[in-house]
Amino acid sequence: MIVAFSLAGFVSVKIAFAVVCWGIGHDSFEAIAGMVASIGLGGWIGIEAYLSFTSWRSHKKVPEFDTSR
Repeated sequence: MIVAFSLAGFVSVKIAFAVVCWGIGHDSFEAIAGMVASIGLGGWIGIEAYLSFTSWRSHKKVPEFDTSR
């Protein structure tokens, strides 16, 4: 599941960089740096999204108030 979140993060960063590069143009060094940054940021975004998702799911299962008394 973490791979899916990382892939989604990579794709979103890559699309954002592609829009900027399409608008202003770039050379090969910037293309390489953009690819490395996309991998790093995509992985980071994916891990953060996965941890937030699992935290949200674990809090969702626990009732907020104990009404059994």
